[in-house]
Amino acid sequence: MSDDLITIEAEGEHLAWNNELNLMKEELIKFEEVLASISSPSNTKKTEHFQNQFFIQKGIVDKLKNEIQKHDLALERGGKNAFDSIDSQDMTYHNQIKEKVDTQFNIIKDLKSEFKAFIEAQK
Repeated sequence: MSDDLITIEAEGEHLAWNNELNLMKEELIKFEEVLASISSPSNTKKTEHFQNQFFIQKGIVDKLKNEIQKHDLALERGGKNAFDSIDSQDMTYHNQIKEKVDTQFNIIKDLKSEFKAFIEAQK
């Protein structure tokens, strides 16, 4: 694959990751709203668990979005655009971010399953 295609692919991945992260954050906000509507004295401990998790995960999403933005800016400052090549250091950092986004997606997926089970148990 040519360096130009790698750069274009990296830029496309950044956009896709930002979209995924935005959706994750929106979903977490909706979960918070649902949690507020079903919280009761009988489920305080679990409610607090989910409140904490939603807060933590939103923070991680924000950090990942900042990392992506910093990487974009670093590429721009380095004069890299769709017609420049990404050096190995840039690709390593790009791949590290990709791994973090993938991990975050899996964490949110597991949290979502856990939360859905909690909601079902409240019915």
